[in-house]
Amino acid sequence: MAKATLFGINYAPEPSGNAPYTTALAEHLVGSGWAVDVHTGVPHYPSWERQDAPAQATINGVSVFRHGHVVPSSSSTLGRAAMEATWSASSMTALVRGSETDIVVGVVPTLSGATTALAAARRWGVPCVLWFQDLLGPSAEQSGVTGGSHVAGIVGALETRLARRADAVMVVADGFRTYFEKAGVAPERIEVIRNWSHVPGEPADREQAREQFGFAPGEVVAIHSGNMGAKQGLEVVVEAASLARDVRFVVQGGGSERPGLESTVRARGLANVEFLPSLEPSQLVELLTAADVLLLTQRPTVTDMSLPSKLTSYLTVGTPIVASINAQSEAALLLKESGGASVVEAGNPAALVAAIRASVGNPPRSANTSELFGSPEQIERLLTRTMREG
Repeated sequence: MAKATLFGINYAPEPSGNAPYTTALAEHLVGSGWAVDVHTGVPHYPSWERQDAPAQATINGVSVFRHGHVVPSSSSTLGRAAMEATWSASSMTALVRGSETDIVVGVVPTLSGATTALAAARRWGVPCVLWFQDLLGPSAEQSGVTGGSHVAGIVGALETRLARRADAVMVVADGFRTYFEKAGVAPERIEVIRNWSHVPGEPADREQAREQFGFAPGEVVAIHSGNMGAKQGLEVVVEAASLARDVRFVVQGGGSERPGLESTVRARGLANVEFLPSLEPSQLVELLTAADVLLLTQRPTVTDMSLPSKLTSYLTVGTPIVASINAQSEAALLLKESGGASVVEAGNPAALVAAIRASVGNPPRSANTSELFGSPEQIERLLTRTMREG
């Protein structure tokens, strides 16, 4: 029996971000006969509030070890640095016990996930694979997080140095490959494996779903689902709502920017904006199906730093998508490939409203998600090959 050890600060029960993918990979490997240890942090995302969880537990066959860390009250650079440093220190205790593992996987977007994984792999004499869900150097520069631009160069240099030391590098977007190749990572050690949908593939009954969420017949409903952070630039949704009072805007999920957005909506008296909490996958697919339009927004500066995880869910349900994003971003390139969206100028509320109106009742061309998405099976094959070659 092969054994894999994963290091990454996010894991179930966190409902969004990279946690669902790390969890799905770990559980898939167990289902394929692997033994799996996961070293992770305390649940806190996307609310940035600490949740109770046992220090050690077996969850769906996966041995989960939680290491404590600071949970910052905001997503500032200093707050994230404190979280990274404290989790790195606590997770390093895993190396003291030793392990019988065959391969180590480090999950980024935390540098601590990469550094701890590499240290563990070297100590145990096994291969290491780094799985990049985001690019931290470009993220610090592009996301709008306070203080990020001042450390972008340092973070990027460390990130690429770690990638050069790994036996294999997994990335979720084609542009990530270019970034690492330019930084000196050997092309043959980079594998592009896109994320997959973590909502049920079965379609929900649209009319029942609309009734469940209180959407009136004939009412136009535009929904943004997922994290509400700085990089999403959700101010454009608030501005669009002020221009289109006849459209119901639903903002679902959590994140560091949610309190400020709610405060702005109240202050401006926007009765057509509604906030919903994070939902279980089965409820989420019903919400996405109930919409007339699904919204994707990013700051104009966001280009190659990430590929939003919500896109796999959006494309799975087949509801029209309107994306207010940089036309050169990784998200825009994927949406153009899928044929499943209208892409408009990032940060332009008038363009967003016009695209919403044009998309109502005009479903997009069906996307072939089998070609657009990756899978845990692909990652398992990469791990097996890396073990064999290592």
